[in-house]
Amino acid sequence: MKRILSVLLCCALAFSVCCAFGYAADAQGPCAHGEEYWDVVRTEPTCLNDGNIGYTCRECGSTWSETLEKLGHAYVGQVDTPSTCTKRGKTVYTCSRPGCGASYTDSIDPLGHDITESQIPPTCTEGGQLVKTCSRCDYIKTVPLDPLGHAFSDWVEIVPATYRAAGKQSRICSRCKTVEELSIPQLSHIPAAYCPTGDANMDGSVTAADARLILRLAIGFDDGLDAEQQQMADFDERDGITAADARYALRVSVGLDPYAPTLAAGYTFKGYTSKGYVLAEKDGITYVVSSYGYTMIANKTYSLPSSYAPGGLTAECSAALSRLQNAASANGYSIYEISGYRSYWLQNDLYNRYVAADGKAAADTYSARPGHSEHQTGLALDVNSLSSSFGNTATGRWLAANAHKYGFVIRYQKNKESVTGYIYEPWHIRYLGVELATDLYNSGLCLEEFFGITSAYSY
Repeated sequence: MKRILSVLLCCALAFSVCCAFGYAADAQGPCAHGEEYWDVVRTEPTCLNDGNIGYTCRECGSTWSETLEKLGHAYVGQVDTPSTCTKRGKTVYTCSRPGCGASYTDSIDPLGHDITESQIPPTCTEGGQLVKTCSRCDYIKTVPLDPLGHAFSDWVEIVPATYRAAGKQSRICSRCKTVEELSIPQLSHIPAAYCPTGDANMDGSVTAADARLILRLAIGFDDGLDAEQQQMADFDERDGITAADARYALRVSVGLDPYAPTLAAGYTFKGYTSKGYVLAEKDGITYVVSSYGYTMIANKTYSLPSSYAPGGLTAECSAALSRLQNAASANGYSIYEISGYRSYWLQNDLYNRYVAADGKAAADTYSARPGHSEHQTGLALDVNSLSSSFGNTATGRWLAANAHKYGFVIRYQKNKESVTGYIYEPWHIRYLGVELATDLYNSGLCLEEFFGITSAYSY
């Protein structure tokens, strides 16, 4: 009995000591007796199950334990079936821990084709091929390519069509150099019965183009005209085709009588202008003869004799000037004469003074040589201001826009210097008569251009 009590007392004492050090019988930690008194039982963890370590104190009999967490699978993959370009593969994953043997299978995406392209190029007329090949498998696909078609240049005339034969034109492909040729239809014309005399191209009217064709025939060019056309080109039907026939046609094209007209008494026929107008001369003075009458010409090409001296503005010019001045006044403007008629000798003195001051070349651009001045005609005058700025004034603009209504024109227009031979002079007006002045104003041409005459010194 005493022995039993002693054992119980020892156990109670041991339990008290353990509690004093903070350990309970089921605490997760060692008791106070130290490891040499412990009995340890170990259960190893597996992939799926936790393990355990159990401790028992041989002195005090207390026990406790620790949990060892399960390990989890340690899978190692091994390709079982490789993927191809079009089919999925398979990988098997097996746990590498001894005794486990767990496994699962996962699929692998197809690789897809590794395409390489090559081409058989198409040509202008034959198709080609685009070949697609996989570098990993035996996949091959052929895509047809359409022919390119020719890349032709524009048509180029090789042989012009004439009234006697068809022509020829060609074009070439810039890729394959194929040449195509196409006929140009033979030119045709209307029946001779509908063509006036001189209508060399037989299109129904006589124009400057007909005059050109006739002139070319006259000097030996063929131009492919057929027999009917060549007969039509012989305007006067004598001496074959000559330059005279061309001149007759040109006169008809501008509405003139084809042959030299009957001139008024005292006038001598001197030829034609480039537009087919008759040039006549009387007492050393040159006139252009037209439906407007006899227009006196005084410029660098055509001169007046020193004996021509009307002594002032002609009566017709003076009367027209009065009408112009009255119209300007009614519209709030003032037009006044600053230099009118000049004799041959006065012009001689003025010109020589300008030459002495500025040199002959410069003087010739703004002053006429004696005998070549329009002031000597009695049909021209300078008004208001001898400055080019006059053209920009209200009065200058009104004059330029209305002078033709009273028979006058601005004789030396802006941008016509190369034709008239003189600088722009908005102050210099020339009387031509209302009809000619109006037609000249509406045409936008200067007098030289309108009649087809020149203005250039020959000395």
